[in-house]
Amino acid sequence: MNKILDPRESVISDRLKNVKKIILISGFKGGIGKSVVSVMTALSLSRKGYNVALLDLDVTSSTDDIILGAKNLYPTEDKGLIPPIFEGIKFMSFNFFSMSKPFAIRGSSVVDAIKELLCVTIWGKLDFLIVDMPPGFGDTFFEIMRFFKKFRVVSLYTPSPLSKKIVNKMIPLIRDKNIEIVKIENMSDKSGKAKLIYDPELDKSIGNVKKLEKTLLYNDVVKNLNIITGEKL
Repeated sequence: MNKILDPRESVISDRLKNVKKIILISGFKGGIGKSVVSVMTALSLSRKGYNVALLDLDVTSSTDDIILGAKNLYPTEDKGLIPPIFEGIKFMSFNFFSMSKPFAIRGSSVVDAIKELLCVTIWGKLDFLIVDMPPGFGDTFFEIMRFFKKFRVVSLYTPSPLSKKIVNKMIPLIRDKNIEIVKIENMSDKSGKAKLIYDPELDKSIGNVKKLEKTLLYNDVVKNLNIITGEKL
């Protein structure tokens, strides 16, 4: 049986045609700081003068707006949805549609919802699109990757032996698909190349961009931007 082509995929490709590079920030599970690192990456690139957008694809538990302290933001309509701009970042999140209320969605419905969002969002010209991916490396992860071109995967992990084992197991699988991927240790006990330090004061900065930019973690993200983006910035 021939596979039925979804016309939305060509629409998505057209919507993203003026995006120079897409960074998919992911990890083997939830709770590893994926959203915080996504937000800080977008912020730091914006501060360097790049045209940046942040897309929160964690459908059921979007938190990027909370981390940023972005309130009362909504897309505008003009032949699609134009993301609002916050702190110089074009920002799109499922929370705009759920109104921050919980809702149940699973399986193929998650991918379908993401397709719809990517279809209607008008990004315009971007240097970087930072994508806060749903947790895990399951079917949803691989389905979403099909919608993007010119992308790089950043796989976060923590210092725990379990976390390291899982990410080391998954990376060869992704590289076998000729996907550009780099792993970065988050919540590390020290700063360094491909390491983001554990910052005990981080929670106090949530919701306040000025405080976020003064954290040890933000400083480490800035130091690791070349590794995160794969570009010499």
